[in-house]
Amino acid sequence: MPTNFEEIYKRFLNSIDDDMFSLMEEVYVKEKLFFYMERAIALKCKDIDNVLNYDIDLQQFNTKLSIEEINLIVLGMEIEYLNEQVQKQELMRQAIGNRDFTLGSNHLTLKAIKELKESKELELRNALISYTYNDFEGFE
Repeated sequence: MPTNFEEIYKRFLNSIDDDMFSLMEEVYVKEKLFFYMERAIALKCKDIDNVLNYDIDLQQFNTKLSIEEINLIVLGMEIEYLNEQVQKQELMRQAIGNRDFTLGSNHLTLKAIKELKESKELELRNALISYTYNDFEGFE
């Protein structure tokens, strides 16, 4: 039984706190979610079994992904989402100037987002290492 993209999207949306998605039309939400998922797979999760085997038209992976594989993809999506948030804050800094950016709470927001992103990257790195040892039975 294949894994639907919707299952991954739901897990991702439950892991973030952003009203942006509730304000967007559904077609744009799905495009954005697919963008995050595709980047997560291409940049972070390409070594996971079965994740490169998906059908865009059917909106599904062609195999049943394990909970661990799904969670790895979701972690990658969270990192891609946070990358976008960092870029938005950096653009705001450029638009309003470094001095005004620092006077407001924006610099604290940027710092917090960067720290969260680093934490998620470490979590994903450790989870991927753990995943690679799933079938390891020891040395003979």
